[in-house]
Parts: sequence; structure tokens; C-alpha cells
Amino acid sequence: MSYSIKGIPIPSLNLIISNSFISQKQFCHTLNFNPSTFIDDDIPIHNLSYYDIILYCNTLSATRKFSPYYKLQKISTHENRITRASISTNSLSNGYRLLTKTEWFSIASNFNSTSKWSGTDDPNDLHLFAHLNSQSPIKCYDIKPNSLGFYHLTGNFKDTLFKNYLVGGSYLDSPDKASFNIINYPTNNSPSPYSSFRIARPL
Repeated sequence: MSYSIKGIPIPSLNLIISNSFISQKQFCHTLNFNPSTFIDDDIPIHNLSYYDIILYCNTLSATRKFSPYYKLQKISTHENRITRASISTNSLSNGYRLLTKTEWFSIASNFNSTSKWSGTDDPNDLHLFAHLNSQSPIKCYDIKPNSLGFYHLTGNFKDTLFKNYLVGGSYLDSPDKASFNIINYPTNNSPSPYSSFRIARPL
């Protein structure tokens, strides 16, 4: 996988969205550290805090000459990682950000509000689109995408959304625990070994 991030334009959302999770190689090219527990260039970056993800979005935006979407203030750090900060947003930014719940559910379900998983609602076919019931994750593109072209919207790692919501289930989860009606609400911003993230920016 190259450092470039493959994006899919979704005109109805006015966004271009990365088609899979950010890989470890992509993350380390922008921020020079890798806290992942399963080390491989092409496995999604994981074990990040919400602040790590926000910092990545802003740093990538600045690198590509976009205006940052997030503003971090009152920052506290430990061992060069942010442990506390107040976060505000700039709605006029053209930079990278996380998806909202509504945006994520739109692409995960292909705009079908009755869907249960991404890619299929047939439990017999779910293994083609979702990496579940496993002891370890897989690479960013080692599975079929959904009909819009997005990978891992069910399984492999939970998807981190704006305000630190976690959706989609991880490689450890059963299909029921990875269904669209399951949303995790973390109570802190500690690193999560079972979640990763994808990014978006305006078209």
C-alpha cells in the first residue's frame, strides 16, 4: 500500500471518504509513532486515543495545504502524546476529519436504513465482507468491499467517529455485536486496541 489515501466521492454527503481504515504505514508517514499491538504496515493503525486521531487529521491537513478542521486548546501531554485537550471544530475547513454517525451509517448501509451489516444482510455471506470472530485483525484490503467500495465497515476494527463514538464491531466480535444498532460510547479518550479510523474531507 502506498502513502496515498484512496478516497471515494459521495456527492450526496459532499464528502470524499477514505475507502478503508488508515494503515499503519500511512499513519507513521504523517505522525512518526506506531502504538499498534499487531505490527504490519498494511494492517489498520490501532491502539490510538481520540486525541491521536484528531492530531493525525490536522497534521495531514496541514501537510496537504488544507485548513485544519479541529482546534485543540488547553493541551496536556505525557511522553509526547496528548492526554487532555478541549476540541472545537471549524465548519468552513477543507481539511480532514472523522465521519459523524449519520455519515457513517449512510455509507455502511448504502443509504438503506434497514440494513444490519455492511455488504450483506445474509449471515451466510457475512464472512465475505466482515472480519469477525477472530483472534487477530487483517490488512486494510483483505476482504470484499461493500457496494459503494468501502472496506471494513463491519468488523476488523471498530470505526472511530466524531465525538469518539465507536461502531461496526472488531475482529473479536460476533455478528450480533457488530450490527449497526450497536454503538459504543467511550467514557474517556484512552487508547483503544480494538478500534481504528477512516477520514473524510469536503468535495
